[in-house]
Amino acid sequence: MNAAPRAREDAGAVWGLSGRIRTEPLGRPAECCVERAPPRSVRRVAVVCLHGAASRAGTWDRLRAELERYQVESHAFTALGHSGAAMPRRYSLVDFRDDAIAEIERLRLQRVGVVGHSLGGLTALMVAAARPDLVDRLVLEEPPVPPRDANDARPFTRGSELWMRLAAPLARRRLDPRLLNQVLNQLLVPQPSWWESLARIKAPTLIVAGGPTSHLYQDRLRMLADAIPDARLVTVPAGHRVHTKEPDQFIDSVVPFLTRNEPASSRLARWIG
Repeated sequence: MNAAPRAREDAGAVWGLSGRIRTEPLGRPAECCVERAPPRSVRRVAVVCLHGAASRAGTWDRLRAELERYQVESHAFTALGHSGAAMPRRYSLVDFRDDAIAEIERLRLQRVGVVGHSLGGLTALMVAAARPDLVDRLVLEEPPVPPRDANDARPFTRGSELWMRLAAPLARRRLDPRLLNQVLNQLLVPQPSWWESLARIKAPTLIVAGGPTSHLYQDRLRMLADAIPDARLVTVPAGHRVHTKEPDQFIDSVVPFLTRNEPASSRLARWIG
């Protein structure tokens, strides 16, 4: 298997919201969020979309257009460390979580469906665990799954990790190169509190896996599905970027789940791995 080309395909948006740096464990509940604009008086329900590292908010345009057909309000956030957002010297995974919560609260959204890809998927997980009262539905596309303890496996192949570290400076127009290295380092450290926090997720959860051409170890996504109280795992064999490589299949899987237009199991059965 040629790992390097696959990593190149996937690393364009591998891991993906400005905020303060926090060093607390990943599983610790959010204590507070600082609003960055005057709040609106109307509280609403909507879907928020979180992109991966080296990607952008526009990656969700196709999904958002489909949600609009169902009259579902949606928002796509620009992640910390990317063009148009703050670029601090340090990037804590907890800050991605807190920044997403702060933005949801700034928009005065009462309950949200959260869709996240890669780093955005990890962020969405942490939001749902910290604020189960806030998250109504959860869609996780190829999130990296950190090790539970020192004996557990890494989230991704060594070849893809090396390529991402080497390629980070080449993406400096779209993101801070320090972001990738710091995020990768954190994802390789055992996170027992993060695993414990998954039991607090109350939202029905749909995990979208990309199959054998992804640089993420797919068995870890099954482990993730088993650890979340109400989770389904769906495989669309498209690699790491399902929503751009196979947009029709992604939308056919995700939109009914988010809109409750029909039971997810009825239309997703053919994609279940």
